[in-house]
Amino acid sequence: TRDNIARYLDGIKKTAGPDDLVVIYMSSHGTPPDKFGGVHVVTYDTEVKPRERVWSTAVTETMLKDFVENLKAKRLVMILDTCYSNGAYRAVPGFLPAGGKSLGVEDEDEGYGISKTYGKRLLGAKDIILEDEPKPKPSAAKSFDSSDGYGKVLISASSAGEKSWESDSLRQSVFTYYFVDGLGKYQGSVKDAFTYAKPLVSQKVKQEKGADIHQTPQAMSTNRDWNMRVIQKSYR
Repeated sequence: TRDNIARYLDGIKKTAGPDDLVVIYMSSHGTPPDKFGGVHVVTYDTEVKPRERVWSTAVTETMLKDFVENLKAKRLVMILDTCYSNGAYRAVPGFLPAGGKSLGVEDEDEGYGISKTYGKRLLGAKDIILEDEPKPKPSAAKSFDSSDGYGKVLISASSAGEKSWESDSLRQSVFTYYFVDGLGKYQGSVKDAFTYAKPLVSQKVKQEKGADIHQTPQAMSTNRDWNMRVIQKSYR
């Protein structure tokens, strides 16, 4: 429910210290962007009728903004696997949203364009890196090390104007499948997993849903070296 998510986000925000690594992964429906470009994450108790109730009964961009800005941990990985998920970060200072797991309501394709300058407001850093360019082959996997990267990184399964698709053949979300596969291949390295998954997601969606269907995962970080690891080395 919305209240449970809010309660746990608040608990993590109060508990996590500067040296902690915080990983948040939300997989749900996303609302189509409102006329201001805002996108909300649908919960179990979100109300879709009348339509305007969605905006006050879902996880809002304000909730995400408050969590990111006030988290004391210096390492954060937040991932949204929802439709229009890049737009859900719109309120975060410094984040530039690029312009289906879709919420099944009327006019679900309604959307509004978002300019890059309009999005410059959840990370609060000046040295923002937009991970939307072709990437070199990920580095070979290596053991966990305290110097493996830091910063706050926001990952979205799709661009602001795109849907996040589920695969009939994979029997789950296309993005989640390839991202988790990448974490396994690169020993939990977040950036390597993202680099691995991004082109495969686009290819799979086009293959299954049609050549004119696009899904482009996006990532934004306060630091270029954000290859944090979400597993530790196994000592034997």
